[in-house]
Amino acid sequence: MFSAMFAILDSEWGIIFALIAVVILFGSAKLPKFARSLGSAQSEFKKGLAEGAKDDSTTANTSNTEQSTPSSLEQTSMTSSLEQKITDLEKKISSMETKSSDQQSAQSKTE
Repeated sequence: MFSAMFAILDSEWGIIFALIAVVILFGSAKLPKFARSLGSAQSEFKKGLAEGAKDDSTTANTSNTEQSTPSSLEQTSMTSSLEQKITDLEKKISSMETKSSDQQSAQSKTE
């Protein structure tokens, strides 16, 4: 049954007739939008396949957790480094606050 329906597409004239019918049905203005959406759907599909393959390889690489966890010495040095950065930022904030309050008091004196 289906082979009889699509038998017209076996010849060159059948394909041309089908293309003319599509243009008449959908209009020439909508065909570029349709082609663009098909292209973007295809690219999204390929991205999804690539991300899936990457996730599979990442999962296989992270199965050995001993290599990915830092040692206690590395953790201690990272913690002390972070604490030093926090302390430096707190000093900067306090100096900015004092500058801001000094500027506000200077402005209130001039008014």
